[in-house]
Amino acid sequence: MAKKWTKRIMIGLSIPIILILLIVILLYIPPIQNFLQRKVTAYVSRSTGMDITIDHVNLRFPLDLVAKDVLIIQSPDTILSLESLGLKVKLFPLLNGNIEAHGIFLENASVNTANMLPAMHLQGDVGRFYLDTRVISLSQQLVDLETAELSDAALFLTMRDTVVVTPEDTLQSSTNWKITLPNLEVKNVAFTMDTPTDTMNVTAYIGDGEIKDILADLGAQLYSVENISINNTRANYDKGNTPPVKGLDYSHIAVRDVKIEIDSVLYRGNAIRAVIRDFAMTERSGLSITSISGRLFMDSVNLMVPVFNLQTPHSEINFRAQSSWNANTPFDISRIEARLNARLGKQDVLL
Repeated sequence: MAKKWTKRIMIGLSIPIILILLIVILLYIPPIQNFLQRKVTAYVSRSTGMDITIDHVNLRFPLDLVAKDVLIIQSPDTILSLESLGLKVKLFPLLNGNIEAHGIFLENASVNTANMLPAMHLQGDVGRFYLDTRVISLSQQLVDLETAELSDAALFLTMRDTVVVTPEDTLQSSTNWKITLPNLEVKNVAFTMDTPTDTMNVTAYIGDGEIKDILADLGAQLYSVENISINNTRANYDKGNTPPVKGLDYSHIAVRDVKIEIDSVLYRGNAIRAVIRDFAMTERSGLSITSISGRLFMDSVNLMVPVFNLQTPHSEINFRAQSSWNANTPFDISRIEARLNARLGKQDVLL
């Protein structure tokens, strides 16, 4: 009798486990995945008032997810369309409240925020975005990333004419999140920003850029970058509706062949630090800067430029300065020391 009861108890206990395993196995069967995907997207569409469709979903063990041909429409605007979206998440770190995601990618996406953001409107295309993470810890408020890549993108940002600020917008939530990213690569990316209120337009194209060792410590209000390297870049700045005038027009600046190399960038409160290794560009007017290098240090009481060198094909400027000031009253400069050596060519002066 005891053996029969033991057998019945074991069978009773094993049934829930078998059912759970069966449900898990079913989740990895493609027809079941597509059935659940249709049900979930239909529910989310009803809840949000948007038309959400996903052509195909593929989930592999344990959490390797790929979604194909995703479309989100909020009539009459297409909010998001993308060819493929994927991520791989490790299972066991989730049990400890950590997220380890590898190979997060987004390909051939178009985004349009329409009227979703009151302060701005973002629209554009992204050819590829890729992200690898080391760990995301919710309990420790830590986002430790591995590498990120953005390529073949064109983004257009328009600032709204008027923005209504509610009291909730001015509240600052206390957060101690810390974000690290050792490597960010940007290739073939164009960006345009319009501000209709002051008729200002800024466009930039980055052919090849790389940023090393990015740190954002929100709790300590510390932001730093070890190295910024940008090549094959051009940019335009236009203000007002008048056409550009001949020569150097500060309302219509157009630079090309831009090269930037900056090290040891730090910002924390009143403390700012940067080392300019190299900067070169050619402006529409004919002004050509072959090299700029220098260092900048600033805190709440001192502003120092130990060295600053600028060279063009016709001119050269060497500059260094130091001043004492009060960060609370920045125009109250108690002491300033400066030394300037310059050789100016008439080709630059007559621009």
